[in-house]
Amino acid sequence: MRILSCYVAGFGRLVEQRFDFTQNPTVIKADNGWGKTTLAAFLESMLFGLDASRNKSLSENPRVKYEPWSGGAFGGSLVFEVGGEKYRIERSFGKTPSADNAKIYDKNNMLFYGFGDRAERLGEALFGVDRESYRKTAYIPQGEAWDTGMPQSLKSRLTALLSVDERAGGARGDAVARLDEAERALRAKRRPAKGKLDAIDERLETLRKERLQCQEAKGQAGLAQGEIARYDMRLAELDKEIQAVFKRLGNCPRQGERAAQEELRATLNQAQAEIERLEYFFGGNDPAALSTEEVQKDVVRFYAQTEGGGTRSNNKKRGKRWLSAAGFIVGLAAAVFGGAILQSNPLTGILLLFLGGAGALSAIFPSMWKKGKRGKNKETQTRESELDVAAIEGRIRAFFGRFRFEEIYDYRAALSTLKEKQAQYFAAVERAQRCEEKLSVFTARFEEERRVEPLDEGALNAQKAVLEQEKTRLMEVRGRALAALAIQEERANRESEYAAEETRLFEEKTRLEKRLTAIRAAREILVRARENTAARFLQPVEKNCRKYAEILRGDGKRSNLIFTAEGNPVLEENGSLRQKEYYSVGLQELYGLSTRLALFEAVFVKETPPLVLDDPFVNLDDRKTEKAKALLKELSKQYQIVYFTCKTERSL
Repeated sequence: MRILSCYVAGFGRLVEQRFDFTQNPTVIKADNGWGKTTLAAFLESMLFGLDASRNKSLSENPRVKYEPWSGGAFGGSLVFEVGGEKYRIERSFGKTPSADNAKIYDKNNMLFYGFGDRAERLGEALFGVDRESYRKTAYIPQGEAWDTGMPQSLKSRLTALLSVDERAGGARGDAVARLDEAERALRAKRRPAKGKLDAIDERLETLRKERLQCQEAKGQAGLAQGEIARYDMRLAELDKEIQAVFKRLGNCPRQGERAAQEELRATLNQAQAEIERLEYFFGGNDPAALSTEEVQKDVVRFYAQTEGGGTRSNNKKRGKRWLSAAGFIVGLAAAVFGGAILQSNPLTGILLLFLGGAGALSAIFPSMWKKGKRGKNKETQTRESELDVAAIEGRIRAFFGRFRFEEIYDYRAALSTLKEKQAQYFAAVERAQRCEEKLSVFTARFEEERRVEPLDEGALNAQKAVLEQEKTRLMEVRGRALAALAIQEERANRESEYAAEETRLFEEKTRLEKRLTAIRAAREILVRARENTAARFLQPVEKNCRKYAEILRGDGKRSNLIFTAEGNPVLEENGSLRQKEYYSVGLQELYGLSTRLALFEAVFVKETPPLVLDDPFVNLDDRKTEKAKALLKELSKQYQIVYFTCKTERSL
């Protein structure tokens, strides 16, 4: 695998920058603070992503450390070549790994899934190692060339790759992996993952707390029962007090009767007001002694003479006028016709002329045919009739004048109004009498009750209201206490259920712990066997380490570097194994670089990542530095090398 180029959209202090890696070795010489380590970390993040960490230290939290200083996009892209084909991976990073995004494209800019379903794990898919193993081999940062301790994943990788009996080694590794999985299923090594025993422990802790709450609930339920009993006693006392007040209120005028009394008084006042109004109308006359029979007769006679007689006379006169007009027209027509035929028939014409003229004259002056005595009698009768009507009307007016009518337009209407007023007066008097009788009964009874037991009804009602309010309050408090008691009793009753579950879980936990002990014992045996095997398999790596150390030292002496059974490099001196701290920093750097190069060659077989070196020779003397530079140039013929430095003398 070869890196061809990369584009940094935003990563630490690097923003919108492109880098080309087609030349091998690729040497980037820049001043301190330029971003060489940041670029090396960017290349790693394109292959393996960024770790998730909650550590506040920047050195332990790369997601926070490399967030773009100027804001904007966080991520970039990397163009690489595998098997002669070009690909491009694009990554963007968020606050957490769940917000990250990674996609791989082929040379046709189409999404490519040939390196596995998840583009986030591109480095593992290509090289077969995780991020930690990559850092222990292909990435050599400044001052960390010798990093004591080999990760388990790298040991497993070496065991699988270097084993002479690959089938046995693979079977042993698979067995350890299965035992690890079985152990994790029982007891997880990291949170938030949980095994069966972890879940049982959590449930047992929950049950312990629940049982404590049940026991506490029992005590609270007992207190609540005593409190409710006190409420019941007080409520019984209040009921007795309220009944006593009700009994005393029974001796007071009842509210309904008092309202009826007030209503009777109001009705009586209305009736008396109506009587006064009607007495004013009657003007001091007693409506009970008033008789309207005579005046009614006079009213009937008055309208009979004024309306009935006048009509007949007028009709008679109107008929006479019509007859006179008709006679005049007929006579006049006969006279005209007689004059017209006078010459042709003198006798007939004279006769018609005479008769027509006499008829017309008699029609115009009919009174001339009547006798004088008869006309005199008619005038006398008319004058007598008028005198009679006037006398009747005088009596009528005198009668109605006794009352207070505003105006009288019609005697018949006035008579009808008078009768209505009289009936209203009688009804009002009767209504007032009934109200007075009932009020007298109420008054007599109330006075009698007051003489028996004088009571203050207002004070009793106030006392009753206070007692009922206190009862309502106590019932509400009692209701809440009952609800709380029900909850406490329900919780207390669950203790036996929790105890049974706790017993069952303890039995299950004992059984699983025995199984876990057996799994761990078996795993320990397999791991020891694998480590012994790994120690044998590390011999080729140890041989290459010595080779590179001798090249870098350049003094012709044999290297004293060996590997322990745990896979850790140490130095043998006079038959004793000594840790790196016994030697100078320069020698530590030399042996560390040798170890890294040997592991790099041993681990990567199918696809080899670029060898990234971040100024790892700062502590070597000039001669060893030149040897290291020559070694890297030689290695660049076989591997892609990306080399960062800030010094011209350390540049390749």
